[in-house]
Amino acid sequence: MSRGYTHTWHDTLALAFIAAALGLFSAYLASLVPPAVFRMDDNFFGSDINRVVGHMTDPAARRSRIWVHPLFLVLTLPLGLGLMKLSFSDLQACLMLVSASASLTGVFLYMACRNLGLAIRHAVVIVALFASSSAFMFWWSIPESFPFAGAALAFLYFLASKPAAVEPPKWSLLQTLSMLALLILAMIGLFTYLIPNGLEVALASLAVLSAIAAQKVPGAIAWIVAGVLSLGITMSNWAAALIATFLCRKLRDFVAITAITFLLSCALAVLQQRWIISTPIFYNSLKLSKSKGVQSELGPRKGLSTPVLEHISFFTMVFPKPSQRVETQVNKLVVHSPPNWKLFEGERGWLRGAWLGLLCLGLLGALRRGYRAFGLSLTGFIAFNWVLHSQYGDDIFLYATHFLIPLSLIPALAMTGKYRDVVCVMCAAFALAAFPVNLSTFRETAKLFQDFYPSAPAAAAVASPDAATQASAPAS
Repeated sequence: MSRGYTHTWHDTLALAFIAAALGLFSAYLASLVPPAVFRMDDNFFGSDINRVVGHMTDPAARRSRIWVHPLFLVLTLPLGLGLMKLSFSDLQACLMLVSASASLTGVFLYMACRNLGLAIRHAVVIVALFASSSAFMFWWSIPESFPFAGAALAFLYFLASKPAAVEPPKWSLLQTLSMLALLILAMIGLFTYLIPNGLEVALASLAVLSAIAAQKVPGAIAWIVAGVLSLGITMSNWAAALIATFLCRKLRDFVAITAITFLLSCALAVLQQRWIISTPIFYNSLKLSKSKGVQSELGPRKGLSTPVLEHISFFTMVFPKPSQRVETQVNKLVVHSPPNWKLFEGERGWLRGAWLGLLCLGLLGALRRGYRAFGLSLTGFIAFNWVLHSQYGDDIFLYATHFLIPLSLIPALAMTGKYRDVVCVMCAAFALAAFPVNLSTFRETAKLFQDFYPSAPAAAAVASPDAATQASAPAS
C-alpha cells in the first residue's frame, strides 16, 4: 500500500463534514456542563478551568503554571480578546475556541490517515473513533489547555505521516558556519542581553535561520510551527515533536528544526513577558514538582506504574464512572478517577477488551515496511508519557488528550494491510458501541455537578468567579 494521496472534492466534503460535526458536538457537550464548573479550579479531574479562562481572555488575570504551558498566553489571549471585541463573553469566546480546536483536530487526523494511504471511508472511521472516546467528550467540552494541546499533536502527526521528502540540496561549508554563527548570536541575544536590543537581534537571527532552513530543509517551517505549538501549549508535548522529527526526518533536519524551534519559543516567551509584565519567562523557572494528589488513587509509584499504563491505554477511550467527594471547607464537589477498578470486568470491560484487540492489530501494522518510523513515533510518545506520569502528574485522565491522538492513529496502521476493510468494520463497531457508553458517563458526571450546584448559584457563578464557592449548596 503506497503512502500519500491526491486531494479530491470527496476529501473536501469529508473535511467540511468532520469540521462541522466535531465543532457542533463539542459545543453540545459544553452545553451539558453546569456554568459553575467553568468558574472553579481543581474540581474536574484536577483541571484549572477558571485559571485557563482568565489566561485566554484577561491580560490582568492571575498568572501561574507558565513553566508547564510556556506560550499558552501569547498563543490564545489574542484570539480570546478578538472574540470578546465582537461582543462575546469571556466564557463564550473560550468555548468557541475549544470547538474550533475540535474541528481542527479532526481535520488533521483525517489528513494524517489519508497520508498513510487510507481510503476516505477508513479515515472517517478513525475520526469517528477519536470522537467517540471518553477523552474527547470530557476534555473538548471545557475551556482548558488540553484540547489545544491535542490539536497541536494532531498537526504534528499530520506532518509526520507525509511520505519522505525528496533529497534536498546539500549544505555548503559557508552555510553551515553561517547557521552556527546565527544560532550563537540568537542565544546571546535571548539569554544574556549582552548585545544592545538583544531581543531584536535574536528575532532577526531567527528570521534568517528560518529562511535558510526553508530553502535547505523541505517542510521546515511547518515542522517548526508544530514544534513551537507542541512545546508552547504543554511543555512535555515537545517530546512528541522531538521523537517524530528524529524518526521521520534526516538527522541534519532534526538538528536544524529543533534548534530553531527552541530559539523561536524562547523569543516568543520574551515577547510574552514584555507584553504581559507579570508573566515569568519559562526557561528561567523550569522545574518539576512531584504531585501527591494521584498517590491516593493509584497507590505509591515506584518505577514504571502498571495502573498508569492502564489509564493511558484504556481509560482514554472508555472511562469508568468517576469517583466523587465533597470538600466541605469550600462546599465544592470534586470528581476524579476511581481508586479501584477491574479493567476487563463490568459493563465497560468488554469494550476495553475490544480496544486492546484494535491496539494489537495497529501495532502489528506499525511493523510493516514504510510505516515503522511513524508507528514508532506514536508508541514512543505513549512510552514517554508512561515514564513521565509514573512519577509526575495529578489524575492521569487529566492528560488524556495527549494520549488520545497517538492512540487514535495506531488502529489506522492496521488499515494499511490487505485486511483493511475488516479492521475498518471493527473500528466502526467499536466507535458505535463506545459512543453511547461514554456519552452516558459524561452526562452522569455533568448531572453530579448540576445536582450539587443548583441553577441559581450556577448562574451567579458565571457573573463572579467566587460565587460558586460562596453560594453553592449540595442537593438534598
